[in-house]
Amino acid sequence: MNLDSSGSSADFIDVTPTVPNGHLPLEGTSAPASQPLQAPIRGSASRRNAVTYEAVINQFGVALNERYTSRAGDAVFACDVLKAMGIEVPRCSGANELLGWLEREGAAWGFRRVVAQDTALAAAKGHPALVIDQQPHYERPGRVSVVRPGSPRRVVLARGGENASERAALTRPVDPARRSYWVADVKPQLG
Repeated sequence: MNLDSSGSSADFIDVTPTVPNGHLPLEGTSAPASQPLQAPIRGSASRRNAVTYEAVINQFGVALNERYTSRAGDAVFACDVLKAMGIEVPRCSGANELLGWLEREGAAWGFRRVVAQDTALAAAKGHPALVIDQQPHYERPGRVSVVRPGSPRRVVLARGGENASERAALTRPVDPARRSYWVADVKPQLG
């Protein structure tokens, strides 16, 4: 119950939409990893901004969402974020497969390969950005992380998988030659 402007009590219904905080997954974002989902919060290529991108990432509650706990949970999470941002990616089964798709078809969806700092700059403007650590052997799936919006000077990641995290700092790669950085900040060539 709240007080209205005259000081009397008045009941009201809060119609403010749920703003995800990133800790708990929103309803509709916890389907098994083998099933596609339709995220409740979505962005588009024509309306990119940091607030929407942050809400898209947060709605999945990656650190506590069982959808992202498998070895390939990081790729499933990244693909869910990309799809919610209006980028149609194939079903993701791992970082190496996602990297192959980016190299073959990423440009058609507005992706380009960049250096680490450019991922933070792009994410701060609401453009999807990824960090991928490729593994040369398929028994190890590689690693993909989503770059969160925030400071254009600091790369902060969200990732699923065995060590899922809502917020993690970008660390030095074991093998820099196997790490790549991607942003979707150019006009898609599709439709």
